[in-house]
Amino acid sequence: MKSSEEELFNYIKQKLPKNVSFIDKIAEVLDLSYDAAYRRVNRKTALNLAETLKLANHYNIDLNTLLLSTNNSKRIIVEKTHHLIEDDYLQTFLDKSSNEIEKLRGIGRSIINKLS
Repeated sequence: MKSSEEELFNYIKQKLPKNVSFIDKIAEVLDLSYDAAYRRVNRKTALNLAETLKLANHYNIDLNTLLLSTNNSKRIIVEKTHHLIEDDYLQTFLDKSSNEIEKLRGIGRSIINKLS
């Protein structure tokens, strides 16, 4: 399975014209030397969060989609849609969400039992 960095770099490569040096572009966007960009592209040095965000913003990449595509079986991305009203609001939300997920799992089990 590809890492998130590999997916990010592959996506950027697809966006670049064929006549543009990929490593030169990474160096330019991140304001790094060619050697430093080369080490990141070849995974000898990991991208830090600031660099990842800079690349994502520059190339208009949704990191949520990237994270889901690299390991979708173990991650759920949650986006906050409004300000929290009460201190325990998040806990209440997570409890309700957990209950709904359990209901869906129960429905799935009952369908499987009926088909068996």
